[in-house]
Amino acid sequence: MLPGNVIKILRDSTIYLVANFLTKVISILLIPILTRYLVPADYGQILLFTTMMVFFNPALYCGSIDLIAIDYFKREEEFKQTLAKCNSTVFYVNIVATIVFIIASPLLMRLFNIPFIIVALLPVTCLLSYYLELLLLLLRYKGRHGMYLMASLTKTIIEAGITLFFLISLEWGWYSRIAGIIGGFLVALIFLVRIIPLRSLVSTIDFTSLKRILQRASPFIIAQALVITFASADKFLIPKAFSGPDLGLYAVAFQIAALLSVFSASLSSVLQPIQYQLATDIDQQKKEKLINMSFFFISIQLVAGLILILATPLIYSWFIDEKYHSGIAWVKYLVIANFLAGCSIFFINIIRQKGRGRHLIAINLYPLLLLAACFTFLPRYFSITGIAYSYIIVNFIILLIAARLARRTIDLRSSMLISQAKKISTFK
Repeated sequence: MLPGNVIKILRDSTIYLVANFLTKVISILLIPILTRYLVPADYGQILLFTTMMVFFNPALYCGSIDLIAIDYFKREEEFKQTLAKCNSTVFYVNIVATIVFIIASPLLMRLFNIPFIIVALLPVTCLLSYYLELLLLLLRYKGRHGMYLMASLTKTIIEAGITLFFLISLEWGWYSRIAGIIGGFLVALIFLVRIIPLRSLVSTIDFTSLKRILQRASPFIIAQALVITFASADKFLIPKAFSGPDLGLYAVAFQIAALLSVFSASLSSVLQPIQYQLATDIDQQKKEKLINMSFFFISIQLVAGLILILATPLIYSWFIDEKYHSGIAWVKYLVIANFLAGCSIFFINIIRQKGRGRHLIAINLYPLLLLAACFTFLPRYFSITGIAYSYIIVNFIILLIAARLARRTIDLRSSMLISQAKKISTFK
């Protein structure tokens, strides 16, 4: 990559790094306070709620974020239609899901050990989180870095304020964190209606359009469901195989290790639009740029991961309550797993841009089966450390598969364009 391009990417990445850090770091900055007021079992309930919210996102998002991202660089009228139809689909699906969740609440309450109000709020919370994802996507693609930073900062301040108020003043316990999350999502919705018309969020949609959206998005929904199942399996396994306090200890270690994911997401936020533009009509020069960009991304990831591993003991000794310190041994393994997962993001974005839904499914289906096998044996011999070992092994396999499929995707596309160019030349 040219030095000027590298400087621009690093400059833009810094903006997104600050913004994503402010968006996600609320859970990190609140750890010292939450660990002081909550016992590990209650802290585990927070992780379980956020995991459930993420777990149901693929079905309730209806693959709309992927479709909107893919169609953004198409004709303006076509993009507006996709935006309106996708948003309406998500809205109506979540309304129906709320009714279904209320009817099925006894089963969900028994299965996940959560109260009725949380079950009823899950689809609404997922809908609000969709609006947050849509806001961040549009601001990234429009290049509105300042507004991205402002929206993230405002959301973070409101979320932290609500959480602390309900936790300290009203003594709501772990429910205060849920209230803060919902409050932050509502702030994102306010920002969203400032950049797109309200009619683009909710409009009438006929059954044929709904069917077409779901058919087109189905590979992405399945792929995302596999990804989320893969990422959520440890949070559901620990309470069943071990104990509630163990989930709380793991939650803190997981959030410390997730700092690397914040960095990965920040860098990926800048690179994804560039990747999509390069991969739209790829030639040999653009192919070389993508390859160089991948080495750049992985190198930055590696440096950030090593720094985080070295800083972990200081983070625990300075910020984390002593009753959570027994989970420090898991952080380094989770950081390694996050590093491998972060590297896979780059290659998966290339595959997603080309609409290779079946490839996305393959990348996650077979590793998910391998993860199930690892969970069957490794935790038995290594306790919770075995869960971290499992993710390292499987994320490494995902990285190899994703890199190979991405390389084959751009090679195939490049060959097709060269062949077409030769035919045109011959015809002339």
